[in-house]
This record gives sequence, structure tokens and C-alpha cells, in this order.
Amino acid sequence: MDTVLFGADYHDSFDPRQYLLMKEKYFDSDKNFHKNLHNSCEKGLVSDDSRVLELGGGPCIHRLISLTRKASEIISSEYTEACRREIRKWVENDPSAYDWSQHFQCVAELQGNRESWRDLEEELRGKMHDVIPCDVLKENPIAPKQYAPFDVIIVASCLEMACADRASYERSVRALNSMLGNGGVVVHWGRIGGCYYSVGDKKFFAMTVDEDFVQSAYKKAGFEVVEKVIVTDDVDDNKNVADASSFMYLLAKKIN
Repeated sequence: MDTVLFGADYHDSFDPRQYLLMKEKYFDSDKNFHKNLHNSCEKGLVSDDSRVLELGGGPCIHRLISLTRKASEIISSEYTEACRREIRKWVENDPSAYDWSQHFQCVAELQGNRESWRDLEEELRGKMHDVIPCDVLKENPIAPKQYAPFDVIIVASCLEMACADRASYERSVRALNSMLGNGGVVVHWGRIGGCYYSVGDKKFFAMTVDEDFVQSAYKKAGFEVVEKVIVTDDVDDNKNVADASSFMYLLAKKIN
């Protein structure tokens, strides 16, 4: 596992199912993401009837759950066809789709009724209008698709995996701004520190970032950082999967 994979290597070397199984070790961190996004919604930081884009979401749908009842329309975008296929399986209720039920139960409980999780699941399926390709390194990451400006963009565990250096990271954050309407928000979830993560026997590059740099990138791109929470992963087993021990939840509002 000495070779570190990056960029186009994802098309042939990234196994979505192995990744999803690996992510189960991070459920406590994911619960923190759900809690923070739920709290942001409760504070009114996310508008009702929002048009939502998840950018570079991998084979995952769970980060969208807390926005289900705030959203009027959701677009999911991802770099590799294999990951997009996993998302479509879930949207189409394919029996072989990954089971996200524990995430729906977690969010439904935060919303006050754990037993409503199946209703939440069906509501999210109904609001996911498209699953499209993306490349966060492009000036328009979802070209050639054309959409009206979004109200919310989720970018989670993505920029530090796709960007090779600080300049490309800052360009990608500027691209987020260009896809948002006035007052729109980015929900950012990303690693702090570390330089790799593993999926099965494959090791993938991760750009090393710290809190100050990430916040600075958003501010330079015309955002105000509205919320920031650091989540520490204390599970020793996870250190065999990735070398970052902290995650940052950040909500940034477009101001210009």
C-alpha cells in the first residue's frame, strides 16, 4: 500500500462499497455532522424551500438527510460513475443499495420523532431530482449541466481529497461561490491535518489543511464564516484507516 492514489486514479481504484463499509467506523463522527447541521437548521441558518447541491459526495446520501425538510429540490453530484451508481441505487430503492437506516434514525430522533425515519427516507428520495458528474477542480464543477443558483451547497470530505495544493483549494472554494445565490450557504465538513486515507488496500492522497487556512479560503472567496465546530475522532481503530484525527464543521454564508 505504498502507492498513494490521486485524481483520475479514483475512476479505476476507488471501491465505493469498501468505502461505505470503512465509513461505518466513523458513525460517531457522522452523528456529530448530523447534530451540527440539524442545529444550523433549527437556528434558521438554512432557508426553507432551499435548492440544494451536494458536490463531490462520493457514494453517500447521508449528509443530505438533515436538509430533507428544508429542501425543495436536491441535486447530487459526484466525480466517479461507480459512486454515482451507488447513489442511484438508493434513490431507486434498489434492494442492493447501501442501508442508511441508522443515519435516518439518528436525524429523525434529532427532529423529535425517531419512529418517523422511514417517512424522512421517502421524502428525501422524492426530492433528489438528479445525480450528475462533477469535478471540483473546474471553474464550473458541474459543467455542462446548467442550473439556477443554489441556496445550499454541501461539500464534505471532498476538497482536501481533490485539491493538490492551497491554490487549487482556494480556486475550488471560489467556484462554490459562483454557484450560489445571494445569501446562500456552504455546509463544509472536512478533515483537519493528515495526508492520506485508506479504502481496503488502497491509499489515497489527502491535502493537509488546518482550521485557519480553511476559514481564510472561504473569507477570501466572499464568504462569512457563520459557524465552526471541531469534532475529534478518538477511536484508535480509525487511525489505521486515516491519519487525520479531527474534522471541521463549517457553515459559510455568501456575502459578495
